[in-house]
Amino acid sequence: ATTEIYTLSLHDALPIPTRTIRNRPFPTVPSRVLVDVGRGCPCRRAFPRFLRSLLSQPTGIVQLPLAFFAADSPRWAWFRHTVPSRAARRTPTTESSSGKGGPVTTPTLRILGIPGSLRRQSYNRGLLLAAQELAPPGVTIELYELHDLPLYNQDLEEAGPPESVLQFKRAIAEADALLIATPEYNWSVPGPLKNAIDWASRPPAISPLRRKPVAIMGATTGLFGTVRGQLALRQVFLSTESYVLPKPDVLVRDAASLFRDGRLVDEPTRQMIRQLLEALVAWTLRFRD
Repeated sequence: ATTEIYTLSLHDALPIPTRTIRNRPFPTVPSRVLVDVGRGCPCRRAFPRFLRSLLSQPTGIVQLPLAFFAADSPRWAWFRHTVPSRAARRTPTTESSSGKGGPVTTPTLRILGIPGSLRRQSYNRGLLLAAQELAPPGVTIELYELHDLPLYNQDLEEAGPPESVLQFKRAIAEADALLIATPEYNWSVPGPLKNAIDWASRPPAISPLRRKPVAIMGATTGLFGTVRGQLALRQVFLSTESYVLPKPDVLVRDAASLFRDGRLVDEPTRQMIRQLLEALVAWTLRFRD
């Protein structure tokens, strides 16, 4: 007896093409169907538990008994009607008018902006305020201050993390991506920022930083634009298994001359931030599923 293989593609959460299977005569011998859901398919997480358990290969190939696709199979009915709708809910969009071709869908993303400096008139906080002004449609950037986080202490962690730490972890977990603006202290990052990452990174197995997209920028009054501080921060995020955006670099030097009353007014720098945000959106969508 031979085994015939049929392929059903669910990429991009398109309606399941039942004709791919239904219009072909099935063999009378036992057969299996290969369902290719792909690593980037939004419906991958919409699979029920009994289907997810069949995902045995990193490419996302599921082998299902032919009986699964029978017309009277309740699981096939669930699969056909539920998977695309769940996948759509996992990729929310906002609609805006294009003026020509009707509504245009744009991704909805929440980005958590973290200033590495505690100073009230920090230039790096100013970079994040500019990012809020320049955010693409559908993208919101919320600032999170690090003032309330205590110094990391394993005794505190084992006794139960303080509420400020739990709030910080929740904010990271609920965000689609992080945008960090950091100064450079002694060729590295400020202590409060490193301390915050230390808290968020524990315990490592369930850290909200794992597989979280991250973009980095920085401003300094010096001539090197935080290049060494950003390099040190990238090394830290290697340890937390975060997905740091490789390019573009936003290295803002001579920051004192670029701000007016706390607002970034230098247009070339604003353009760099705009490009960084566009790249971060594309980077985040690559890992969203």
